[in-house]
Amino acid sequence: MKLLIKSVVIAFCFIVTSSIKAETSGYKEILSQAHQAFNTKNYQSAYTLYEQSNQMKPLESTLYNMAVCQFKLKNWQQALALFNQLTETDLIKYNIAVSYKKLGNIDLALVHFEDVYLTSEQEKLSQLAYQQIKLLKPDRKTAMPSSNLSWQGSLNIGYGTDNNVLIPTEETYTDASDNYIETLANISLVSNSKNLWFIDLTYFSSQYSEAEDYDVSLLSLTAKKYFTLAAQDSVRYHVSASYDQLKLSGNPYLSNQKLALGAEFEISDKSDLDIELQLKNISEDNSAYYYLAGNSQKFIANYTYKVNNGNWKLGFRYDIDNKNDRQVLSDEGNTFTSYSASRSNVLLDRYWQIEQWHISLGVDYRTSQYKDANTYIDGTSLKRNDNRLNFSADVEYLITPNLSLLAEINKVNNSSNINNYDYGQQTILIGASYSF
Repeated sequence: MKLLIKSVVIAFCFIVTSSIKAETSGYKEILSQAHQAFNTKNYQSAYTLYEQSNQMKPLESTLYNMAVCQFKLKNWQQALALFNQLTETDLIKYNIAVSYKKLGNIDLALVHFEDVYLTSEQEKLSQLAYQQIKLLKPDRKTAMPSSNLSWQGSLNIGYGTDNNVLIPTEETYTDASDNYIETLANISLVSNSKNLWFIDLTYFSSQYSEAEDYDVSLLSLTAKKYFTLAAQDSVRYHVSASYDQLKLSGNPYLSNQKLALGAEFEISDKSDLDIELQLKNISEDNSAYYYLAGNSQKFIANYTYKVNNGNWKLGFRYDIDNKNDRQVLSDEGNTFTSYSASRSNVLLDRYWQIEQWHISLGVDYRTSQYKDANTYIDGTSLKRNDNRLNFSADVEYLITPNLSLLAEINKVNNSSNINNYDYGQQTILIGASYSF
């Protein structure tokens, strides 16, 4: 009897062992087939095989592969559900953020991207998260805070056409068309999140093919500091100082010294209000432009409302120019041109993000009332009033998180009660942008 029982036990153990070996062999074969299907981009078959493999032997690596397959198939909701079942790592948090972004839930995507950016010890992953934050917050003028001091920068180069080149010093048109190259380079040193500040150096130039006399370049240095008055304060304040140097056709033109004070109010999870007051002093770097020197004050307000695929922005500007034009007389001694004006702007902008595409459409209406009447050689005088309407469209296509292609079109119509300032202008620009 004992011998019989022993024989039965041995036989049972042999059957179980054989079954386990067969199951292991089958699991490995299915997993191998899944990898092959994935490598040939047959993601639906790969997912089915990974799912079978996971039922036979549950592994986090297999579950991760299932999530990636669903992501590749653009089944964002299913991918998100699978990523959420995995142990939370920086990579998983990043993938969850991207899934929320694909689903159009920008707010939750930003929460996860910011978490990765501020806490990840993987530099590459942190920078990828930072690039995503910049793309999802195009209206922000400052970078997200870093856990350490960091350098960030960008370079934009474009080629454009202008159907009516304007004279910068006279605010009048030439009625001539030309092509131009536009360059924008920027580098910033950004502080940590507990003491947010940054120093920014920007260079801009616009160079015409034939109208070289109207080439403009700008070199600007800005320092900006953000702060709150209380630990839980939802209002963030900032103060900034900047120095700009402008050149016209490569020659000294004007310099600006600017001080700005502002605040950002978080009205709700979907809306915020930004306001800023700017005080600017304008100095001439060439005595020929003394009449354009002086000072100005500007008030800016922007209301932003976030929607699933972007945002709406409503803006208002009001600025007052006090230039030295009143102190300047022409050689004849009896003519006068006013360059000091009070201006009001209202703008509306709609921004979309559709996967790698970023699209912005805007309209800007400005009224200008000049302080003094222009006096002409025949003794007549007329106070200038302008109304300007500007339509703009910007399209950006992301090749990688750091490299993108750009296209811009601007159409301006300026109507004035003085014919010299009545003009239309259209510019078209295509280019590329690289950020680091």
